[in-house]
Amino acid sequence: MSPAARGGNTTVDVDSLQEFQDQLTQRLSEADHVINVLSNRLSAPLAVGTFHHAATISANYATRHAQHLANARRLRTAIVAAQTATAEILRNYTTTEELNRVSADEIASTVGDLAAPLRGTGNV
Repeated sequence: MSPAARGGNTTVDVDSLQEFQDQLTQRLSEADHVINVLSNRLSAPLAVGTFHHAATISANYATRHAQHLANARRLRTAIVAAQTATAEILRNYTTTEELNRVSADEIASTVGDLAAPLRGTGNV
């Protein structure tokens, strides 16, 4: 169970989340590169001949190629999902922090200097 679910506090390190988001962007670029290479440069069937062993090797290559391409696409989907979730956490946390800061500033300006009336009495 999370600390928040138990009634505890949860601390969000915005800088760490942003760094994680930057890392995800780099990994997405790498996954896109792998997908591009698998889809373009390595997509042609192997030209190893027509005898039985060559046909088996070519079929195995095609199977492995399809598996690697599917894995790379799943990885890309997972990275995008992680980016989306991280961006949402950053957006929500930043918005909450801004609201808290604005609320504190509004309260301070509304309440004003509470000590002013006490200064003349010698109690402050």
